Amino acid sequence: AAKSVSDTSCASALTFIAERAAAAGVGVFTAEIWEDETDAAAVLLGHGYTRDRLSKAWELDLVEHRERLLLMAGRAEALIAEQGIVCQAMADDNDPEIWNRWYEAEADALADMPRTEPYVRPTLGQFTSWYAGPDTNPRWVFLAQARARLVPVSTLHFPPHRAQV
Repeated sequence: AAKSVSDTSCASALTFIAERAAAAGVGVFTAEIWEDETDAAAVLLGHGYTRDRLSKAWELDLVEHRERLLLMAGRAEALIAEQGIVCQAMADDNDPEIWNRWYEAEADALADMPRTEPYVRPTLGQFTSWYAGPDTNPRWVFLAQARARLVPVSTLHFPPHRAQV
């Protein structure tokens, strides 16, 4: 079968990056792709990459499951209120240190996750750059805090090139 332009472009980009990484002394190079990017997976596998692990991306139909979700949300709100947990959008948080607190909590949580490669803690600058793109916004980052302690964080991403949140 003939290769598409995207396959050829992806293969060229991989070669370019791999050569420079090897010249810089990189011994292991990892790539992450979405589960539905089967063409990119084929290119990676064709270049000698091996599949190390899979993560699941979920879709939630808010129309079909509306009533059940509203009921679950109401129960969850009551339960967290009883426990003294406050949930709000990051944009509504007045703490000037909220980005630093979120970074510390996120970096600690990432370090605790099982993984197949060594964990390299990101810098605060790297962390904030991940959330500075056009697909993120502090209005879409939801924080839960218990007695001033940051607990779970949920983030919605609105990629401009995908129709899904």
